[in-house]
Amino acid sequence: MSSPVLTTARTNCPPDDAAMTRVGQAASARFSLRAFTSLLLTASFAVLCVSGVLLFLTPRGRTANWTGWTMWGLDKHEWGAVHVNNGLLFIAIAVTHLALNWSVLVRYLRNKRVAGINKKRELALAGLVAAVCVAGPIYGIPPFSSLMSAGEQIKDYWDETAAADNAEPPVPHAEEFTLAELAEHVGLSADEIAAALELAGYDTADEAQSVGEIAAQQGATPSELLALVRAAYPETRGWGRIGAAHDEPGEASDEQAHGPGRWSEGAGRGMGQGRGMGRGRGAGAGAGQGRWNTGGHAE
Repeated sequence: MSSPVLTTARTNCPPDDAAMTRVGQAASARFSLRAFTSLLLTASFAVLCVSGVLLFLTPRGRTANWTGWTMWGLDKHEWGAVHVNNGLLFIAIAVTHLALNWSVLVRYLRNKRVAGINKKRELALAGLVAAVCVAGPIYGIPPFSSLMSAGEQIKDYWDETAAADNAEPPVPHAEEFTLAELAEHVGLSADEIAAALELAGYDTADEAQSVGEIAAQQGATPSELLALVRAAYPETRGWGRIGAAHDEPGEASDEQAHGPGRWSEGAGRGMGQGRGMGRGRGAGAGAGQGRWNTGGHAE
């Protein structure tokens, strides 16, 4: 029979360190949904911040798609997909986090209701800031309007860079055109474009394929594809062929442009029948015979 003194001594002795370690390991082995949601919420927020900043800095869609713009291996559409999907994930995890901590929130609100909310100034200021951040961009109030203007200036920079490299699209989203549709805007026939591309190793057998799809098969961008066509037909400039003053694509008159052309549409000068519909940048010497009147006949 054990002595009461010994029993008391065993009861008061400190717990075994090994036993405490085993208890701690067992506790850490259990999956904590609260910890998981908190960590995932933080990670999703970080991704949203990065993708949001990059989308602010991206070119406009027409320039990004035509030039094959990428950042860290992802193009504009992929960054947009990352941003949207992480936004939805952030919302879902935030709702889950709120549900897991609902009892804590309710208890907090009950205590404040009993004691009275004594942070009225902070609450009013928070509501005011939120309202200003919503109304500011809508009504174009600085500094919100200044931030949006800065974004437009960044996008203008990308457009100007593409224009300087002769890599701007003939029309917005021309990468979605088939070769036949592209031909209508560059003053060439679809067969002429296909022949130039086939010489460079492109497969143009599928007439339903878009310019972007044809370029992607060769790991090229749509702007690089059009550059090959321009190299094969040096008389083409920008929107169309210099001197294209006929109704039918692929036919050029003897006229040549005077001075640097602008991105606009106008009547051509030169010999031929029908109103000239060439569009594009062009510079050249010489003058054609005749001038197109408003009736579409040479004078």
